[in-house]
Amino acid sequence: MATPLSAKSRPAPGDILPYSFLWSNEFDLGRDEAVKERPCVVVLAIGPGENPTVTVAPITSREPERPGAIPLKPGALGLDRA
Repeated sequence: MATPLSAKSRPAPGDILPYSFLWSNEFDLGRDEAVKERPCVVVLAIGPGENPTVTVAPITSREPERPGAIPLKPGALGLDRA
């Protein structure tokens, strides 16, 4: 199960954290900031100490429409639908 970031100080793959993820369709509309914070899963964390460079992937409660999206069962990560 994913670990909330607040449980430790260094993010690690599998952790869930809030992040203002800018979807590509938002960017295409001319936005330079995300509409809202979303839960994201940490995919990669590189670098020493408590502030590594982190790569995240967004998590959404909507049915995936994009090729390559990975559907998750409701509640799979312990997150409520928002």
